[in-house]
Amino acid sequence: MARRALAQVRRLLVEQGSGRILVISSVAAVRVRRAKYLYGGAKAGLDGLCVGLADSLRAPASPCRSCGRPRAIQDDHRAKEPPFATGVDEVAEDVMKGLAERSPIIWSPPILRYAFFVLRHLPARCGAR
Repeated sequence: MARRALAQVRRLLVEQGSGRILVISSVAAVRVRRAKYLYGGAKAGLDGLCVGLADSLRAPASPCRSCGRPRAIQDDHRAKEPPFATGVDEVAEDVMKGLAERSPIIWSPPILRYAFFVLRHLPARCGAR
């Protein structure tokens, strides 16, 4: 069903010659962790789908896509907030700024771009339990 919906959106974007798709993903897509492998794997698949869709639309005046990658959203149910947790208003501001700048990937908070550049290249722990 999602594949058909995206195919339809892609067709409409090609017919229009412009447009944007904003997909809210997660930093979990960049480095899938053992504790949240299902969530991270699903987000990684979503990121890959968006990249593939954007690449299939590359042409002069092609539509752009943006993929928002916020860190954990602050909420009252967590015992401890993770580092760089953001509020919904901050994510909204970062997304609006990224869309205005036509950024292909929007990080919230923006510092995560650099943190995950490093983290994605570090080896995973081997054999640790």
